[in-house]
Amino acid sequence: MTAVPVMSFHSVGDAPLPWDLRHLSTTPEVLEGVLRWLSRRGFQSLTLAQLHQHLVHGTEVPERSLVLAFDDGYLDNWVYVHPLLKKYGQRGVIFVSGDFVTEADSVRPNMEDVAAGRLRREDLPGLGYCSWEELRQMSAAGTLEVQSHLMTHGWLPQSERIAGFHTPDQPAYVQAWNADAAGKSAWLDWGAEGVRQRYPLGAPLYESARSHVAPACRPDPALGEALAAHAAAHGGELFFAREDWRFELEEVAEAVRADPPKFESREEFEARFEAECVACRRLIEEHVPGAEARFMAWPGGEFDTRLQEIALRHYDATYTTEFGVTLPGADPLLVKRSFFAQRGPELTGWTWPSVLHFIGRMQRLRGRSLYRAHTFVANRALRWRRGRTEDAS
Repeated sequence: MTAVPVMSFHSVGDAPLPWDLRHLSTTPEVLEGVLRWLSRRGFQSLTLAQLHQHLVHGTEVPERSLVLAFDDGYLDNWVYVHPLLKKYGQRGVIFVSGDFVTEADSVRPNMEDVAAGRLRREDLPGLGYCSWEELRQMSAAGTLEVQSHLMTHGWLPQSERIAGFHTPDQPAYVQAWNADAAGKSAWLDWGAEGVRQRYPLGAPLYESARSHVAPACRPDPALGEALAAHAAAHGGELFFAREDWRFELEEVAEAVRADPPKFESREEFEARFEAECVACRRLIEEHVPGAEARFMAWPGGEFDTRLQEIALRHYDATYTTEFGVTLPGADPLLVKRSFFAQRGPELTGWTWPSVLHFIGRMQRLRGRSLYRAHTFVANRALRWRRGRTEDAS
């Protein structure tokens, strides 16, 4: 059986993702460098159906094969990735979460408009998520097939234990998603102020986990309201410049007599998870003509054997974030992937280390151990560049 690496990206654009998601960003120049190298050396990107047939039934694929995956459904996958895949004759898969797809049935400009002289690159749209019409057009063009990343891709409290508070230095965007579930596909436009409008400063950050991995807890909202009100009444953002701000909020939390939290049972949790599996697949297949959402990528790579069992009632296979390549003897329904060094904020005007890292990782997964030197050199260069970037800031 041929070793087929599944190489994964997230956001590929000119603007890096905010806050602690910045490491999921890379530049269009990195992707183009990767695609140019692959195409010159005769690599062929497969569909997930082709890979599935190869892993499960031993169907032959070209010796130089790989899969290109793009997680989360960012708008820049339409703006930059789709035109680049078309340019180099490659294809990939975009794993989308239903809650984050933009509802508008419109398409925004992309690099094809820049190439045609209709607008400048700096006028292209920035951060956001793909619309259904953009997903339809990419699917029809054969550049990006649309597959499932579950519905919510969120986080939920696991207990009433307060692990921290929403502060100017501690963004609470996942809590804001929960507060405005209907509007969260636009969260990249909210900015810090928009997040605070939905989940105010001082509100508690409960011990949490990804929404699909464990039963959820629903703490009494009165406690969060009291903490946020205290922070607002004592200066808002300026409150957090005080040395004793945390002690004050902890005192308020102790004083508020909140109702006992409500806990989801394991049965309720499994039913909720299965509903996510069903809903995301159905949504994709309803909105994207000809799409068969037979495959799902685990958000954050987190799952357990019971969840995998439930997922396989509705999908032919799932994709993990475990580094590696699926070979004979491994579970062909639980496919390994590789996330190479992207690190977008460090790469403006300096792309070769990430391209080299991609090549090294992919070739090592194909059994070419000599390419370990590529990843070594790339990592050293990226560490040096990161140091220079931090010093400059």
